[in-house]
Amino acid sequence: MLKRCFSSRMYPTQPLIGVSVVILKEPDYKSVVLIERGQPPKMGEWSFPGGLVNVGESIEEAARREVYEEIGLTDINIINPHKKNSYGEFLSHAFTTTEHIYFDDKNKCQYHYFLGQILATTNASADMLRAQDDINNSSFFNCSNVINRDIGNDKILVERIPYVLSKALSEISNQM
Repeated sequence: MLKRCFSSRMYPTQPLIGVSVVILKEPDYKSVVLIERGQPPKMGEWSFPGGLVNVGESIEEAARREVYEEIGLTDINIINPHKKNSYGEFLSHAFTTTEHIYFDDKNKCQYHYFLGQILATTNASADMLRAQDDINNSSFFNCSNVINRDIGNDKILVERIPYVLSKALSEISNQM
């Protein structure tokens, strides 16, 4: 496996494209997988598994790869949001997108990411999650607690997680 060079992501000349995977626990979708970030930006904060999309890799392939690399899961079912073009082809597996721009203390763009948010489900148990690669920890959390930012006094959520999770829960209820 190639070792990633995180410093090359700093002060980019253009936005970097990534994927973030909202993994809901089957069968009731009341729990979601979060990871504790082990690298900047937002090191130590809790977010969804994900990372950069490689050249030539689809967003679905990137989602599956990143989930495996970060938490060791291969048992995920990616939910397609059923967005099709006029030819009946799926436009993207992303149910929403987010942009993340972080400036340094001199107001220079230090990080700039554009993320496709992917919805997935799993029947994996909590003991199957293995924090690896560039993360410190991983766990299932109650969705209501995440939306209310109540995941423990010592844990900080990346700012958009409750919003994205709310959209994911709406999306999954539309699929049922």
